[in-house]
Amino acid sequence: MSDEELKKRLKEVESFSYTYIGSNLTLNMIAIRSTSNDPEKFNSAVKIFSETSDLPAILCSFNPEVIENV
Repeated sequence: MSDEELKKRLKEVESFSYTYIGSNLTLNMIAIRSTSNDPEKFNSAVKIFSETSDLPAILCSFNPEVIENV
């Protein structure tokens, strides 16, 4: 996905809100998952996330080399 699409999705996720039994639920963390197994793409996505969002992140990958480069 393009950088602009990623930024757009991040803003949509940050504004997520759901009312459940009188409680307003929001997200307090975002998971960033590597689906391409490309360390450069993952590093770029994490960088865009850190510049765009104030939420904490969980980095997810089955390949340790992808996360080591972040």
